[in-house]
Amino acid sequence: MAAEKYQIVMADDHQLVLDGLVSIINEMEEIQVVAAVNSGDEVVKILEKQRIDLVITDIEMPEMDGISLLKLIKKDYPTTKVLMVSMYHEAHLIKQLIQLHVDGYILKSDDSEEWKQAVKNILRGKKHFSSSITLKLNEEQINEKVTTDKLSLLTKREIEVLKLIAQGLSNKQIGEQLFISHRTVDNHRTNLMDKLDIHNVASLVRFAISNKLLE
Repeated sequence: MAAEKYQIVMADDHQLVLDGLVSIINEMEEIQVVAAVNSGDEVVKILEKQRIDLVITDIEMPEMDGISLLKLIKKDYPTTKVLMVSMYHEAHLIKQLIQLHVDGYILKSDDSEEWKQAVKNILRGKKHFSSSITLKLNEEQINEKVTTDKLSLLTKREIEVLKLIAQGLSNKQIGEQLFISHRTVDNHRTNLMDKLDIHNVASLVRFAISNKLLE
């Protein structure tokens, strides 16, 4: 008796892209593409009627986008895996998807072997992020570490001054609030720029915001 095939639904609002992806997945003998649809709503209708092992979905779609679909599947159909597909590789988006427990993320530009490997890994219970996505995440982690390391160079007083600079206070106002002279404030400002390798107040403000010093 032939082994039961994995049931897959694919969703993308660009029909040419969808047709291309279906042709790649159809090359896998253990897979059956149950449906190829153009919106998240159509995926949900299929999930309501039958068991689906994996949903491969684009992020941007009409009616219900990929992220909304991911949230719904993880809530109402927890045994169904989700592979997200997109043209975007921004680290903040990838992190959001990871927090939503996406099972995989690959780019539309990835080759067919990457696609097939992603499907195999996810159906075996593994996570799969394409090599370009993994590289982007590693770069982000390195940047975060560098930022954290820079913050650790500052004294408690310098951090206090930095927060007040970011709030738009002048040297005189900062001095009055911290009970120090404006000349001392100016020295702290100079030290901040030297330690952080920052050369203007706008960049100091951005650094403070990115490190959540204003929260």
